[in-house]
Amino acid sequence: MTLRVGLKAELGSLYAAYSKRTVSGRELHSFLQADTPYRLWFPRMCEYGFIEGMDYTPYIFVHPQNKQESTDHQLTIEMAKEISMLQRRKWGEYAGNGG
Repeated sequence: MTLRVGLKAELGSLYAAYSKRTVSGRELHSFLQADTPYRLWFPRMCEYGFIEGMDYTPYIFVHPQNKQESTDHQLTIEMAKEISMLQRRKWGEYAGNGG
């Protein structure tokens, strides 16, 4: 009985870890109207101490216009808020404060 309860709790926390709400890095980049191309902008944002697998997860997709593989990142809400505040733009502060 204890094993079953422990396993259920462990699986529940594992599910919770993988079901975090996330934001597309490319969508955030577009929303913030960053001047630098995404491929240069995102690594610069990571210099603030964000950790792959904890704060963001990269994934590859086929771009609908040019049919080439591109990389995007799923960011935690916390990371997206921090980046929004770092951008020092009116809409960045708006996003960082929860809109």
